[in-house]
Amino acid sequence: MRELLLRLRLFLQAQYPILNLLSHEESRVLRALATLANSEELGLRCWTVSRGLYELDTAPIIETESTPSSTQAVRQLREALHQMLMYEDPCILALCDIFPYLDDPQVTRLLRDLSQRVCHFQQTIVLLGPQLSIPTELDKQLVVFDVPLPNEEDGARILSFVAQSHQLSLPA
Repeated sequence: MRELLLRLRLFLQAQYPILNLLSHEESRVLRALATLANSEELGLRCWTVSRGLYELDTAPIIETESTPSSTQAVRQLREALHQMLMYEDPCILALCDIFPYLDDPQVTRLLRDLSQRVCHFQQTIVLLGPQLSIPTELDKQLVVFDVPLPNEEDGARILSFVAQSHQLSLPA
């Protein structure tokens, strides 16, 4: 996790407008982003098709319907991107699994508009998901980062946490 945080911090400080983080481990990456946001005194706002736009560990800012259709999801993503265009506070804007909706010209245009604006407010857009599918219009505005799996140190920390939570002792 430490290596991941160092790399993400470098990308934020370099003010890349869009980071495309490739990972199946959404919760782990969001925890890393939350840790980074906290240490850098940034807000962290997220969007998922199931929750809508929300600040991590808080109620949704824009609620979504329980199971939106593809058309409704695109509309909700557009609304969230419009909302993000209004933000002026330093923050990370994490968009989870938006890749199925990137073929929508309005979504792509809104992301381009947002990417041109974020550097003025110390903001970064993070596209988080397990696949790489970027429209040509966005490929020059982002950096792709394949999030590594947990290393041995991370595994030991996870194992220790699980053992403690279940009151188990580990051999030395």
